[in-house]
Formats: sequence, structure tokens, C-alpha cells
Amino acid sequence: MEGLIDKSKIERIKLERVLEIKTGFNLPIKNPVKIMQGFNGPWSHFSFAYKFNGVDFIHDDSYSIDFETPFGTPVHATKSGRVLGFVKSNRFYDGLDFEKGARIGPSFIIFNHGDCYSLVSHLGEFEPTIKRGYNVKQGEKVALSGKTGWIGPKPHIHFEVFDTETTNPLLMNLIKYEANENAQLRYPRISQPFFFEDYKESLEHEDIEMKRAESLWRRARGEKEI
Repeated sequence: MEGLIDKSKIERIKLERVLEIKTGFNLPIKNPVKIMQGFNGPWSHFSFAYKFNGVDFIHDDSYSIDFETPFGTPVHATKSGRVLGFVKSNRFYDGLDFEKGARIGPSFIIFNHGDCYSLVSHLGEFEPTIKRGYNVKQGEKVALSGKTGWIGPKPHIHFEVFDTETTNPLLMNLIKYEANENAQLRYPRISQPFFFEDYKESLEHEDIEMKRAESLWRRARGEKEI
């Protein structure tokens, strides 16, 4: 069932959260790697409040990465885990209007890694193995990138990591989804910072105001803070 986001009620907000670095991830695509929007990016990587099917919710994309990549690029599992759920869509929007883009749901897969969840979206064709409950191995091909969701002017895939512990009611519904096939699976996440083991560059967007994530990454890697 397609949910309805009330366009008139979307409001950008500042979300307070305890930052917890998530580790053990590899890149979802092979070289070349080009990040078009990093953590706290100005176009869509922030927190906002909205009404979904008449209910108030918070959506947080702050710690997300958009990889610029051509349609049809192989997408790989970033970390071993289990397929929690997925959605297939044939809708897309290639404009720049946030309120229009927020209404267009992409094809995506959510993985349960035990200590956190990850999501990869703007997908095209899924691998036949992708079923709810399937155990995926790190590096395994899961899909091709595709023209679904809010693509904007450049083809890309969206990746993020979010916590398993939250008071967000949508995330609670997602956890229950495993026991109830009729539960909705719609963007239930409060994102958390992470880094890729096979990519040593900063994931911060160049226009970010909050720079403390850089020291968190260095600390998590055992590197000297500067």
C-alpha cells in the first residue's frame, strides 16, 4: 500500500541524538567511487518532520551517503546480515524540489546486521536471492542501481546506517514486520555515523557545519586525532 506524505506539513528540524560510530562496512559499489552528497549534505541529508497517513513522524537522513553512479551499476552488500525487508517501486523524480522528491518512494533493501540496520536505495533489478529473511554475505551482489525514487539530475544510490534502538514508532513497526507480513515498511530510521573499511576519505559533506564526526572516525580507526 502506498502511504501519503502530507506535502504541506514537511518541516526541517534539528534532531538531538547520541552519536555512535558503526563499523565493519565496505563500499556498496566498486571503483570509481564518487560521493555527490555526504553526511549532513545540503539537499536532503537532514532531519525533517512530516505527516504520513495522517500520523506525525520524524525522518532522519543526516548520516547518509549518495554515490554518483550510472544506472545499472552492480550494488553489493556492505556487511553480512539478513534481509529485513524490501520495497520495489517504478516511480521516479529527476527534479530538485525537495517537497516533490520526498513524495517519491524508491526501490530499496533494508538489512539487519545485529547491532544496526543499513539501507540501500534507488535500486533497479534485484538479485533473485533477495527475499525476506535471506542471509547475505558481505560483498555479495544484491541489486543493480536504477531509476527509482528521487534521483535528481544525476543517477546515484543512497546508503545509510541506522540504530536498532529508538522510540521512532515506524522503526518499531519495522522490527515487528518480521512477525507480521502486513506491517508497513516505510523509512523508519534515525541515522548514525559510520565509515567504510575500504575507503579512507572523509564522508562529511564539504558544506557541513558540524565537524566532530571526523574525530569520531579517527578514534574508531585508532588514528591520531588532529
